[in-house]
Amino acid sequence: MPTQLQTHFTRFATPLLLAGLLSGSVQAQSEDSILDLQPYVVRSDTGQPVLEISERDLQQRQATDLEDALSLDPSIMVGGSTGVAQKIYVRNLGEAMINVSVDGASQAGALFHHTGRIAVEPDLLRQIDVQPGIGSVSEGPGALGGSIRFQTKDPSDLLRPGQRWGSLLKYGYFGNTSGDKISLSAYGQLNKPWSVLASHVRSDYGNIEDGKGNELVGSGTEQVATLLKLAGSFDNGHSIRLSFENLEEEGEKLRRPEWAPGPGNPLFPMESERQTYTANYRYESPNVDWLGLGLMLSHTEADILQIGPWGPYTGQIEGQQLKLSNTQSIGRAELQYGWDYRRDEVTAGSTDSPHAYSETGKVNGLFVEAELPLFDSLTAYAGARYDRYELEDSMDQHFNHDGFSPSLALVYDLTDSLVLRLSGASAYRGPDINDAFKIDFVSNDPDMEAEKARNYEASLLYRTGGFSAELGAFQHTIDDVITNTLPWSSVYTNAGKLETDGIYARVSYAGSNYNLSLLYNHADTELNDQVATRYQYGSVVSSIGDTWVLDASWQVTDAIALGWNSRLVQEIDGISIPEDIAGIPNARIRKPGYDIHDFYLSWVPSFEERITIVLTVKNVFDTHYISHGSIENMTAIPGFEAVIGAAEPGRDIRLSASFQF
Repeated sequence: MPTQLQTHFTRFATPLLLAGLLSGSVQAQSEDSILDLQPYVVRSDTGQPVLEISERDLQQRQATDLEDALSLDPSIMVGGSTGVAQKIYVRNLGEAMINVSVDGASQAGALFHHTGRIAVEPDLLRQIDVQPGIGSVSEGPGALGGSIRFQTKDPSDLLRPGQRWGSLLKYGYFGNTSGDKISLSAYGQLNKPWSVLASHVRSDYGNIEDGKGNELVGSGTEQVATLLKLAGSFDNGHSIRLSFENLEEEGEKLRRPEWAPGPGNPLFPMESERQTYTANYRYESPNVDWLGLGLMLSHTEADILQIGPWGPYTGQIEGQQLKLSNTQSIGRAELQYGWDYRRDEVTAGSTDSPHAYSETGKVNGLFVEAELPLFDSLTAYAGARYDRYELEDSMDQHFNHDGFSPSLALVYDLTDSLVLRLSGASAYRGPDINDAFKIDFVSNDPDMEAEKARNYEASLLYRTGGFSAELGAFQHTIDDVITNTLPWSSVYTNAGKLETDGIYARVSYAGSNYNLSLLYNHADTELNDQVATRYQYGSVVSSIGDTWVLDASWQVTDAIALGWNSRLVQEIDGISIPEDIAGIPNARIRKPGYDIHDFYLSWVPSFEERITIVLTVKNVFDTHYISHGSIENMTAIPGFEAVIGAAEPGRDIRLSASFQF
């Protein structure tokens, strides 16, 4: 019998062997067929690396949820086997510490602590940008752990060269859930400056089966998503984009959707909806070099209804945002500065009195950042923002906090092939609105202080020809982390210091028609010198084992593309659970390791290039596992027998066909 290590090695080596075979065929390709086949692009915004996930990546993986969309990089983990329960972690820091936006509109606050904070329909997206650590000050206030930017499609993304009007019909079948998805988009050029897009996506999934064939009750769902967008681009430098996005989901969900099914976790009907309206305006003056005006307005409404153990209960968040900025050149320097404002209100109550409880948070911010070429080989990125936070909580307490968030990065081209990057940044965040399903019983410590984060990072990047290698290290600290006092009291206060130390490495080689990448991420996170768990801190933090991602892709012909993606997560053993939580001394848990493999094949028939057929096999080897981003298995601790995250889906064979008219 093979050992577990041998099994992991065999599975993880499969795409390496595949890549070796692929490389032997490269000589047959012409220089004209050179393609950029890297699994994603890493670019630098203000000296901080940004992971860019393209529409092509989402289509080839037939992404249906956040886990599908964000699985390319080892620094990102999405926990929760069902879409409604999924929470995002970047370098172990949860979505509560991350700025999330859709077309620039901030998605702040949480509706229910047992569900995720953001839902998206990947078929509506053109790109996802993930910035770990503390990035650009222009991203907005309170980005303690980084930012994630979802960008929806524009009409120009779908129009073929020379085409004025068009439509796209797509159908997909998902074997694991016996589910399907159908989407229809219509788009066109109204006149020279104006274009329009309308997309509608409907999906219906049955219950998930895990790698052991067990059915996860409460994981089935019905979703409807709509995107409307009007875009204008004018010769005199003006451009505008108006968009509306609506996402609805309903189904029989577990009372705690992030936990595994069990006697203490029954099914209840649940409905959720998010609507986001955005207006983005840009003016690039053709005659005035100091005028590059940007204006963004947004309105978001998100709500959830659970017909739970105490009857129907609903929560809602409404958010408005305004951002005004200008970009200008001063000599060789590029300068951006501006003002942003955000207001968020959360309400909750029974359906008879849906606004019985409420909290309102506001934040005003000023920011400035500059790209400063000091020498031909050395560039500095400097920025700072000042934010003032106001909060009126459900107990009629008022909080006012203000502070600065400076940043500095240096990018030094040591040689034509070798780049050194050093950065240091801080972020400040005052107390904010709590999640809707808590505001009827939680209170805030009247002496609560603002959270303050610091991130220091260094990396060395080597590039030559198609080969690139990067090695980096980071240290991230958040002082005065705000969470409820343990064990799970109803008082929110400053819990202490959250510290993360980590390293990452990326090696990639791009041939004329193939790409092979190996990526690694290691992060140790402790809160007050104790290993942090998702069960204790939810959307704030989760500890994740060392993670390796191997991605191989091959453009076999102009019509056929193949790809293999592997993710290996190493075990974390011996996590101590404090006695005041576990109720017994020396309580310990472990997070078993796992390796997951996905395969895709894309075919564009030569006889009809408007047709695309994609076959994707997720979890090829039908592995049974619980994501390290999910609730930990605490069933061995007396009194915690029901506490365990749901297993992830087993093998899922997906087939989609799209036709562009």
